[in-house]
Amino acid sequence: MDNGAVTGVLARSGAGELVQYSAKKTIMATGGFCRNPEMIDKYMPDYSGVYTEVGVGLTGEGLQMGLDIGADYVGHGGTNGILACPVEPGQSKLISTKAMWVNSAGERFANEGGQTHDIYYQVAHFPDQKFFAAYDQAMYDALDSGLKANFDRGLKSGVFAKGDTAAEAAEALGVSGQALQASLDAYNKMARAGEDTRFKKKAANLVPIEKAPFYVLTMGVCTHGSFGGYHVNTDLQVLDTSGNPIPNFYSAGEVCCGSFIYDDYPSGGCGLNWSYTSGRLAGQKAAAAAAQA
Repeated sequence: MDNGAVTGVLARSGAGELVQYSAKKTIMATGGFCRNPEMIDKYMPDYSGVYTEVGVGLTGEGLQMGLDIGADYVGHGGTNGILACPVEPGQSKLISTKAMWVNSAGERFANEGGQTHDIYYQVAHFPDQKFFAAYDQAMYDALDSGLKANFDRGLKSGVFAKGDTAAEAAEALGVSGQALQASLDAYNKMARAGEDTRFKKKAANLVPIEKAPFYVLTMGVCTHGSFGGYHVNTDLQVLDTSGNPIPNFYSAGEVCCGSFIYDDYPSGGCGLNWSYTSGRLAGQKAAAAAAQA
């Protein structure tokens, strides 16, 4: 910095050498910090300990560089996340909307075909950050070979369990077998009647789970992004803690999305749209300012 103005970036190469990049204007676009447990603990404590699938480089150094020179942080403690399967990354098809989902007490807690981000926030606040899916043999038989291989891997590793009854499979995972069996009996009664009177699951996904043997699958949640970062103005200039632009300093993308999205993520694509638009605007504003310098 030069008299409070950003003049570029001082970085370290892969070989450990310091490299200085000088610039009239600097745009920070280094993404979020889901790979930084300490920053999650500080800014999103409700999601401490949640597994993440973001890139290994998203550790928050870019954000911290600005904070170290007085940039203001804004955020509401939220993250972007999805439901997670321990034997398959991403949007695993083993997280079936035709299964019955219960918490660790064996109680059904949501419409399995509902908005997955809403269910993510619900599960992330469970004490163990887990839920469990009940399958029967008919559901297993309907899987393709790749999903069966992953399913079998889950059984072998002990995160999935098999039993002559659903209660037996649940007990193998530390879930109340009596409670899960009661939940399944009630679920099957609604499925046979064709109406989910509790959570309004669509009839197409409401299929009886009654062909032995039965399976219970451990599931969880994982983060896909952090909602927090630099406080920026409409020109994408990074603001200091007094609300003034830090000279020559701009930002774009997830590293400054704290005021764009609140605590939750109601529809896919919002984060990408913010990245596209903020990146374009930050580039335009920084280039125009540089040309006038």
